[in-house]
Amino acid sequence: MTAPSTCSSWSYRRSVPTGAPRPRRRSIWRRFLEGLRERDLLVAGLVGDPDPFTATMNALQFFRVSRVVISTLPETKSGWLRGDLIERVRRYAACPVEHVVAGAGDTVTAS
Repeated sequence: MTAPSTCSSWSYRRSVPTGAPRPRRRSIWRRFLEGLRERDLLVAGLVGDPDPFTATMNALQFFRVSRVVISTLPETKSGWLRGDLIERVRRYAACPVEHVVAGAGDTVTAS
């Protein structure tokens, strides 16, 4: 998992206060990953470049992955979709890229 350093990932952003000090962001990120591992998911992650495309490409260099899942806000609210992130990643990734749209009632907690 990768979250751009601006905390723009919807699930991560909900857990991290805007402007949180970098050590606190990393701590919250670690707890988020631990919560996913507790659900028997095999995950690794990093806080990446502020640009989501660059963050994704960097992560693909550091980690061997079987697929990329990008979660965005709905089309009317997503800067990532306006910037054509999904298709840009699909052009360069050597694995399948899935797109998941977060719903209003979706919650993800770091627990």
